[in-house]
Amino acid sequence: MKAAATAARAIRLVIFDVDGVLTDGRLHYRDDGGEYKSFHVRDGLGIKLLQRAGIQAGIITGRRSPSVERRAAELGIEHLLQGREDKLEALRELLAASFPQWVDDLSAVAYMGDDLPDLPAMLAVGLGMTVADAAPAVAARANMISTDGWVITDGGEQCPPTAPIVAPDMTPETDTGAFNDDDITTDSTPAFYVQCSAPGNYITLYTDNPLANTEIGERLCKTAGIETATSTT
Repeated sequence: MKAAATAARAIRLVIFDVDGVLTDGRLHYRDDGGEYKSFHVRDGLGIKLLQRAGIQAGIITGRRSPSVERRAAELGIEHLLQGREDKLEALRELLAASFPQWVDDLSAVAYMGDDLPDLPAMLAVGLGMTVADAAPAVAARANMISTDGWVITDGGEQCPPTAPIVAPDMTPETDTGAFNDDDITTDSTPAFYVQCSAPGNYITLYTDNPLANTEIGERLCKTAGIETATSTT
C-alpha cells in the first residue's frame, strides 16, 4: 500500500457510492411508493473543487433513484452507474468504456464507499476512502477516513505496515488534509489521527515539511479503532 499522500497526488478520477457516502445512509419512503434522498451542499462543493482541479468524478450505486440522476446532472457528473451491487465489476466497466488507460492500472483512481459491497472496489484502486461511520471492516481497510480531519489508516497491513503512512496534523490551523503542509519545525508536537486495524500494528508517522516524507515517529496500535498519536507516543 502506498503512503496515502503519495497515492492522492496520482488520483485523476474519484468514484463515489451514494447511500452512506453522499447521503446519511437513511432511506426515505413516500406513501405513493416513491423515495427521496438528502444530499449535502458541502459534498457538492467538494466535488466541484475536484473537477476544477482537473479530477473527474463518477458515481456507482447499488440502488436506482431519479434523485441521484438529478444530483449527478447538477454536479456535472457524466459517469453514473445505478443498480449495481457488484461495485468492482461496475468500476471496471466504467473504466473500459470511458477511461481505458486505467483498466490495467488503477493507481489514478480513487473510490469512496461505506459498506461491504464497496470493499472490493476500494481495495482495487489507488486510494480507497470511507466515511466516519463506515462498516468496521471497511474502515479497517481504507487508506483514508473522512472525519472532522482526515484519518490515515494502516489499511489492514500486518505489523509493521509494508509502506509508510502519511498522517495529517490535526491542529486546526495547520491541518490541510492528505497533503499535510504542517511544518514540524514550528509545531513541536504534531498530533495525528490514526486508524488501527488490530492491536500490535505499527503506523509510521510522516510529514511533508520541511522535507517531503520526513519521518517523525512511530505509533504502536493499542486498539482496533481510531486513536490519536504524536511524534513522541
